[in-house]
Amino acid sequence: MNELPLFLSPAAEADLEQLADWISDQGAPIAALHYVQRVRNGLAVLGRFPARGRSLSERRKSLRFLPVERSVVVYEIQHESIVILRVFHGGQDWQAVLQEPDVPGA
Repeated sequence: MNELPLFLSPAAEADLEQLADWISDQGAPIAALHYVQRVRNGLAVLGRFPARGRSLSERRKSLRFLPVERSVVVYEIQHESIVILRVFHGGQDWQAVLQEPDVPGA
């Protein structure tokens, strides 16, 4: 199987930016950049192994999650691509957030 292209939704991009801002605000701007880069590197594996994450729903098997670093990535396998929907910090109640009606991909 060929590697599938990977796309980040606007919400996922905003999540990464918020994570970086929070880490930077804690006094570690260089660590923030490195952390986001490690998360992005960890996402790259999904192009080669899209089913690596666990399914979130029996009704919608294309919606999956994968721990990456200290974050939880929610993504969807769509046709011939992977779409990263959200990137949550591990301490967030990400399952509750996904139940909110305005969350993309929920």
